[in-house]
Order: sequence, then C-alpha cells, then structure tokens
Amino acid sequence: MEQPKPFECVNDHRTFFVKSPKEIKTVQGIECFDGGDIKVNGKSMRLMVRIDGKPEFSQKVADWRAEWATYDAWKREEFDRNVPGYRELEQASDAAAEVEYRYRSEVNRRMDDEQLSSFSPAKPDNAPAEKAAVLRTQYPRATVYLRAKRYTNSDNLNKYSAGKKAMEIIATGGSIEDAKYILDNWSN
Repeated sequence: MEQPKPFECVNDHRTFFVKSPKEIKTVQGIECFDGGDIKVNGKSMRLMVRIDGKPEFSQKVADWRAEWATYDAWKREEFDRNVPGYRELEQASDAAAEVEYRYRSEVNRRMDDEQLSSFSPAKPDNAPAEKAAVLRTQYPRATVYLRAKRYTNSDNLNKYSAGKKAMEIIATGGSIEDAKYILDNWSN
C-alpha cells in the first residue's frame, strides 16, 4: 500500500501542500491548515485555512484523512507482523531501566547525606531485567529494532542515519543481519 499523496490546498494567496494529517493545527478550537507566511498589501501575515469553511473542501479533507487512517492501520499491522514482541519488549526494557534508575538515585541521595552514606540501599528487584533479557532472546527482531531506535537518539548524524535505516529494514520485513551490519558499521 502506498502512502497517501499530500493534500493540495489552493486559495487566492498561494498553493501549498499538507503532507499528513499530523500537520493540521487547531487555532482557537478550529482546525486549520498552516499555509505559512504571506504578504498582503505589504504586510506579512500567517495564512491559516479553515477546514470547516466550505462543505466540499471539508469533504475532501475528510476523505484524505480516511485514506491516512487506512494507511496508518495497514502500517501498524505490517509493523506488528514484521516486529513481533516489540511492544512487550519495550515495556519490559522501560520497567527494568526505571528500577535501575530508582536504585541509582537512592544510592546518590544516600552518598550526598553524611548520615546515610555508610548504608547501602536494598538491592533492586531484578525481575524486570530478567524478563527483558528473556524477551530479548525470544524476539530477536524486536531487540534489533530497539537497538536501532536508541541510535536515532544520537546527535551524530551518521549514527542517527544508521538507526533510521536499520529500523526501516526491520519494520519492512528485511533481514536482521542487514540491520545489524548497518548498526555495527555506522562510523564507516
């Protein structure tokens, strides 16, 4: 299935394209397309096009949104099919990271307090980390996808690009080896 085409908005001042429904803005409770800055009679102003202005225009926008909703549902299904266990692994990894963060915060708090610095806090619950480890072995595609997703948080453009490419490969059903190769060789 192909991604829907951008919505073409034509008015008296300019023609512009809206790439996805995420670009629709709400201004004072009214949904609008943002047409950017324009000059009218020498004055610079923001062009906002109301979606509810004309019935035929509203219907075109509704049809375009329906196309996007169908496309998004298809993409989610394809993702779930190609990356099984992703949501479960992400939740388990987040839970394990939260337990570790709370433990480290408590250690730091105790080190800052002279009266508590000689007492170590109780060891954290290891169950979330163990669950995440089991899920990583059970769902290798989801594991590589999460690794690639972490790469997209990088400030390094090459590492970010490698993460995006690997995510796309895994999400579209490509091989794990290709994605791992990209992630392992991002600095070349």
